[in-house]
Amino acid sequence: MANIGVRYAKWAPVDTEPANAVPHYGDVVALPGLVSVADTPNYNSVKQYGDDIAKNTVAGFKDVTLNCEVTEMAVATAGLLFDATLTPGAQSAPGTLAFKDDDEPPYGGFGYLRSIYTDASGYQYIGEYYPKVKAIPQGATYTTKGETIAFVGDTFQFTGERCSSGLWKEVSEPFSSETDAQAWVDARVKKYVSG
Repeated sequence: MANIGVRYAKWAPVDTEPANAVPHYGDVVALPGLVSVADTPNYNSVKQYGDDIAKNTVAGFKDVTLNCEVTEMAVATAGLLFDATLTPGAQSAPGTLAFKDDDEPPYGGFGYLRSIYTDASGYQYIGEYYPKVKAIPQGATYTTKGETIAFVGDTFQFTGERCSSGLWKEVSEPFSSETDAQAWVDARVKKYVSG
């Protein structure tokens, strides 16, 4: 299959994390203008050598790094993801987003869909879901306008961990309908309602 697109990103803060289950989430936040997601799982591994060769290798999941980019992140959304303090502006004055050394970004659930193209079925859609991630602000490089203009979006990084059920990532089988793939993401990254 050929991966040809990524979109429909959602994030919601963890409200509670029941034992042996995926977390319950608060209000869902859309992350529109998804440009890219780079998924890099990290493993703790160890090798045992004997007779001058590797005899045993054990690798266990450590965490996953998700490097993400959106065309433009709303200031209010950045405040939620990074636990930065948003002070609204008054009348025509703009507000400010203050980052402090004691900010504690919340854990959250993250999902999106990617589009694929297959020889047999044409366009299809796959949902991806990470039940427990934490955002890490990233640096930025700003350049002057020169001979050409290059669009550069807002980047951020999630570090994903296993939740109490042991799950760290879930991927759907391909859907022929984008709407069905969106519903799959929405069923996972959703506000918890008891009962």
